[in-house]
Order: sequence, then structure tokens, then C-alpha cells
Amino acid sequence: MHAVGISQTLARVRTSMIVFLAPTRLWDWWEFKVPVFLGVAYLAAVGADITFVTLWPRLIVIVAALVPVASYVCVINDITDRRDDRLAGKPNCMLSRSPLEQVSWVIACITGGVLTLMLLRGSQLAFWLYAANWLAFTLYSLPPVRLKNRGVWGVIADACGGQLLPTLWTVSFVAHAPTAKLPPGLVMSLGVWAFALGCRGILGHQLRDLQADRSAGVRTLAVQIGPERGRWALCCVLLPIEMAAFSIAAVLGGAWPALIALAATAGIPWARWRLGPQSSGAVDTASFAFPYYITLFPVVGALQLAAPDIGALSLVPLHVIAFPGCWGLSLARFASPADGARSPPAGADTPLPDGTVSIVIPAYQGRQTITACLESLTTQRGIGPSEIIVVESSGDGSADIIERSFPSTTVVRAPERLSAGAARNWGASLARGRFILFIDQDCIAPRDWVARLVHLLRHPGVEAAGGSVGIANPSNLSGAAVYFIEFLHHFPHRGGPRPDAPFLLGCNAGYRAEVLQAVQFPDQTLAEDVLFTHRVRTAGYGVAYDPEITVLHHNRAGWGEFFAYAKKMGRASAEYHASIDRAWVRPFLHWPILIFPASLLVSPLIGLRLLRSPWKYLGIFMLVAPVCVLGNLAWAAAFRRRIMEKRICCSTLSAS
Repeated sequence: MHAVGISQTLARVRTSMIVFLAPTRLWDWWEFKVPVFLGVAYLAAVGADITFVTLWPRLIVIVAALVPVASYVCVINDITDRRDDRLAGKPNCMLSRSPLEQVSWVIACITGGVLTLMLLRGSQLAFWLYAANWLAFTLYSLPPVRLKNRGVWGVIADACGGQLLPTLWTVSFVAHAPTAKLPPGLVMSLGVWAFALGCRGILGHQLRDLQADRSAGVRTLAVQIGPERGRWALCCVLLPIEMAAFSIAAVLGGAWPALIALAATAGIPWARWRLGPQSSGAVDTASFAFPYYITLFPVVGALQLAAPDIGALSLVPLHVIAFPGCWGLSLARFASPADGARSPPAGADTPLPDGTVSIVIPAYQGRQTITACLESLTTQRGIGPSEIIVVESSGDGSADIIERSFPSTTVVRAPERLSAGAARNWGASLARGRFILFIDQDCIAPRDWVARLVHLLRHPGVEAAGGSVGIANPSNLSGAAVYFIEFLHHFPHRGGPRPDAPFLLGCNAGYRAEVLQAVQFPDQTLAEDVLFTHRVRTAGYGVAYDPEITVLHHNRAGWGEFFAYAKKMGRASAEYHASIDRAWVRPFLHWPILIFPASLLVSPLIGLRLLRSPWKYLGIFMLVAPVCVLGNLAWAAAFRRRIMEKRICCSTLSAS
């Protein structure tokens, strides 16, 4: 009981910290901005022949300088956007905070910025560039200037504050050393690259928020020029300039590995996009190469620094530890073709009438859990009555329970066992809703689950949406061990919607009806959601993932079941990786013995990702971590065995 009390106290403290720090949007920019500027620092150090011993204290100052200015822009933007966000129906944490709290946050950020200026005063150029960084964000948000509402000037101000000026003061501070010899061309090309990258980022953001900005009367550049011209500017102007400038900077700075890594990770998706169907998507063009910038760009720079000084190798694990959330998503994005975004169907922005949502539940031996699942669906808030379809194929009495306790639910009694994919296809074929959501019999939905998924699906360019999975029965340690291995990519955490999830889970996802008319789930039970998401993306539909939309899952019980299921997951993983051509998986398919050392890294990765999840999950994981290591090895053994079986089968067919 004492341990439980401590865990609950820590969870409350952590929740309080998240709520307290919400105005800074720390979780939005820490992993998707800071690594980019560290990569810039490494590139500048390589170009200026600065040693790691000289560099590492400057890296600490750079990170310390980024925190207050990044927090400031989030705080001041939310304060000045209150009216616009209220009109557009967008979330804004400052709407619920008192004027005193708002002023206190502004003062706290400015105080941090002043203290940081003291650290930068050794480099006069970095000092003034950092001060200009604050000025750019202030002019962008604050009236009466408020450049955000002035078309192209808003794009310029945000690009300068968000990318150009941080890049320049980072380079200036790194190169401020007696032995530094930074080529002028390197600084110029980095400036052009940063400005183009910043313009591409903010214009893509404006295109995603186009409908909301129009509703609120915000005169952004995207509103003024429209989506087609905005996408043309992203693809045909900003992106070529950015790529050319980065290439020049890499050549002048002697950072050839960074250029090679960019060509390897971004060149293939770019070729697929250019040679494939010409369905332009603002989200895809706006996010092109960002996975590279936040992962391989700084790591390759750290490795190049380590050539003359082995101590720089310490930067690589530090990047993985400090920025864990972007790695899995970025690796999946590297191997995926660029996805075109289709136009939303007519009426996507109109209020939803009753009956426009269908919920499909595949059920097999769900007698113990189906009641809790359906009860959670019949008490949904924020939306009218939904059509619920259960496809039951075990004959264990679940159908009788549903018909007796939930008479408004449609029950389909299958004469034989169906795979999860086949059951979902059957239910979707009967669904009449404009939006079709999927949940499993052993999951419990929060009361706003339907409303939040439908809200995502109503966004232009989003035809598929999903969320994360939590633990419904935490006292079941063997089930928790299964959970940590099975749902590694889908732990709940704060972060908001993003387009680059590895895949959507079958137990927590929703689709527009036209998607399920064009694409079907494969007829299998394990990894069917991975393959289905791949098919959806290949068909050109937009995918969004929100880790804050969480369903609770009743996990399997029994240690024997844990190891058996780990082996099943390993075989299923071998199957779908063999069918989906992903560059980072090919070494494991060619040399499957490599999967064993790789599997030993999974448990540390689980721990890192759980740092952003509820603390009780991390506590449970610490209890079952040794067993998870064994489970991952069992998974790896099954993966290798299945790859070898497929290889022998192919050899036999070739010989015959």
C-alpha cells in the first residue's frame, strides 16, 4: 500500500508539472527543434575545425538559450491568439488562465532570456542575434504590429525567429574561438537554408490551419494566396532552395557524411513523389526531410566530430536519451513513400448529424470484456447516437449477452472463426456511417473517444486517424509485459496530432467511409493493422495520429501466454516486414542473426518512451523489465526462424 501511495503521489506531481508547463508547449518543440540546432552547431564546429573539448560547454549554453526563447513564443502566441482560437474552435491553454498567470509566464520567459544573454555576452554577434530572435517573435505576435496577420510578413517573421536567427546565433557562438576558421560561404549558405526551412515550416503550418484561420478572420499568407499556390511555393520554390543551400553548406563545411545521409533518406521519397501520381499534399511537402533533421543530421555531425576526438561519441547516446520520441516515428517515415493528400469530401466542415458514425468491434472469446467495452461506447459525449456493429465469431455466448443487454447494437454471428482483419471488413461493409471507427472487444474507450476521433477526421487532408493504448488491468504483470512489447509505438503521452505515426492500431482508429470502400484489411489477426495502414498511405490518404486519444486495453494473462504471444508477434513481424520494403529492415532480412542484438535494445527504448507516459507505467515496467528482455529474445528467435523458413521455401520453389 505504501508503494502504491508513493506511485499515486508521483503521478499527481507529474500531472501537475505537465499542466503547469503547458503554456510553454515543451512537448511540441523540444524534440522537433532542439536537435536541429545541435546539428547546426556540429556542422559549424566541423567547418571551423573546433574540437569537442572546446565545443561541449557551448552546446550546454545553446540548449539553455533555446529554452526561454522557444517557451516565450509559445506563451506570447497563445496569449495574443485567444480571440482567434476561440472563434476557430482551437485549443488554447491561456483561455483558462488568469491575467496574473499569463503575465507571470511572460516575465519568467523574459527573465530566462536576460540570463541567457549574460551567457552569450562573450560573443557580441551572437548576443545581438539572440536579442533579435526575441524581437522577431514579439513583432510576429503582439499588436499593433502583429505580423502574423500581415501575409508574407508573418511568414518572414516566423521563419527568422524560428529558424534563421537561432541558426545564425548558434553558428556565431560556436565559431567564437581563437582557433575558429569558419568559411564565410558556409555561414551564408546556412542562413539561406535556415530561412527557406523556416518559411517552409510556417507556410505548411498555415496550410494545415487554413480553415480555422479563415473562420477566425486571420490574414495569413496561406489565406491570402490559397492552398494551391501555397503548395506550389512549398514544392517548387522553398524546398529546392533549401536543399541546394544545405548541400552547399555541407560541401563548404566538409560535412560530406551529412549530405550523403540526406541524399539516402530524403532522395528516395522525393523520387517516389516526383515519379508517382501527382496528388500534392501540403502536409507531406511541409514535413519533407524533417525526420532527417531531427535524427540523422545531428548524429552524423557528432560522428564526424568523433573522428579527431573520440569523446564526441558520447553525444550519440545523449541524443537518443534526450530526444527519444522522434526516433521510431522518423525511422518509419524514412522508409515510407511520400503520401499524397486527397481533398476532403463535400460537407466535411458541416456539423455532424446523428447516425453519421459507425463503430465496428471484432469479437472473439470476449465474454468477459465485451460488456465493459459497450458500456464505454454507449456513454460517449459530444456527439449523437452512433451505430455499433459487433462481429462475433467464437460462439462463447458473447452475442447473447450483447443482444440481451445492448438491444440497439447490431450483432453479426459468424459461422466460423474470423481473423481480426476479416471481421473488421465484414463490419465495415455493413456500416452506414460517414465515419467508421474501430475498437476491440477487450478495450475501454474514454467518454470523448468518438468525438475526438471524428474531430480529427473532419480536418482537411485527414482520412484516417488513430490514437494510443493504455493498460486497463495494471495488476496483471504478465499482461503488462505483453503490453510493453506489443504497443511499443503507441504508449499514451501528450503531444497532439501528427501525420507520421508508424501505423494506426486496429483497436483505436477511425476512417472516412470512402477509405474502407477503397482499401480492405488483410485476412489475418496479427499485424493486420500495420499492413492496412501501409495500404491506406499507398492509396494516397492522409493519416493522423494523436497519442492523447487513449483506449484502455485488457491484456493477456499468464506467463506461458506471454512467451507464446511474443513468438507469434515475432513471426507476424517477419511476415509484414518481408512484404513491406523498408530500407532500415533490409539488413535484418538479409542477415536475420542481427535481430538478436537489436532486440536487446528494445527494453531500454521502452523505458525511454515511458518517460513521457503516466509514471505508474514506468513503475510497472521496472518490475517486468527482465521478463521483457526474455520476451524480446523469444520474439527475435521467432522472427529469425520465420525468415529462414521463407528463405528455404523460396529456394525450394526456385529449384523446382
